[in-house]
Amino acid sequence: MKKLISVLLAVLMLAALGSTAFAEAKVELTELPFEDCGITIYVPEDVLYTQGLIMPSPMGEMEYGSKVYGVDCNYLSMTEEEYEAAIENAESLSDEEIEFIQDSVKSLFTVFAVGGGKDFSEIAKAFAKYDVELDKDCATEIAKAEDVTFYRYAEEQTPFPEGTDPAYIEEYEALKTIFDQSLADAKYYVPVDEYAGAVGKVLSFETTDIDGKTVKSEDLFGANDITMLNVWASWCGPCIGELPELEEINGRIKADHCAVVGLLHDGDDPDAVETAKEIMKEAGVTYTVILVPENFDDLVEITAFPTTFFVDSTGKIVGSPVVGAQVDVYEQALKTFLTSDKAA
Repeated sequence: MKKLISVLLAVLMLAALGSTAFAEAKVELTELPFEDCGITIYVPEDVLYTQGLIMPSPMGEMEYGSKVYGVDCNYLSMTEEEYEAAIENAESLSDEEIEFIQDSVKSLFTVFAVGGGKDFSEIAKAFAKYDVELDKDCATEIAKAEDVTFYRYAEEQTPFPEGTDPAYIEEYEALKTIFDQSLADAKYYVPVDEYAGAVGKVLSFETTDIDGKTVKSEDLFGANDITMLNVWASWCGPCIGELPELEEINGRIKADHCAVVGLLHDGDDPDAVETAKEIMKEAGVTYTVILVPENFDDLVEITAFPTTFFVDSTGKIVGSPVVGAQVDVYEQALKTFLTSDKAA
């Protein structure tokens, strides 16, 4: 804590010299990249060793095709051990204890970005879909990268709850100033699509369906103009929640010579397969579900569940996948790829 404060003081003494205060102070910096949001910040190494918890939350693209991105970073005035204990004993916490923890979370920074030459109003629209109202007066434009505009979003912070250790409050204030400087020195760029390298790849494999029948990729994809390959897992709540709607989508898109195919990513575990069968039965799933091929992780790297790829009849991934359970955009994306595929 004292070392962190000393770093802060050294930076503040030279901050008036410009936006390169960390460099001027010769502070050793650590890179914190949030590539899917288009931001890389540089912070003193000591920031990684704090008493309270720093909790960055990259949002990536808010919704498929929206070109609205974000990254949020909060501070919690608890040690990691205290936080883990609170999570483990969550059911036994009183309402007052839960409220104290909630009020102990304070924002270090929030940055939103929007592409396509659009402005903050587009970001506000994206959040309004989730019943979150953003105040344009709390947004300040801080950078541009090609047609992407970045905004710092800062609402007024409420005080820490009564009874908070003053050391946490002092640490938060120090961190707030450091991150303010870090954002001034940050690198801003067009957000990186983590699946950009997958587009154009040809999926070639042999596996079995969930009932043990051999499945070859050329037969699986060759039967459809476009196949929605929905990668899910038996332990994934959002994956399970969208299964009934995927069944409905599969019924609708058959007329366009398309189909939904599930890929059970934890299908190498016999227990997971049995669990998945029960889940599918309850959800009314009738479309084909295959087990994960041995070489699948070599073909594409899955970073979130569910992830849905769009694959043409040759096995080629034809566009960016939909990451997360976004059932309202599957068919819209499918029609886009179907149209472009037929035109080609």
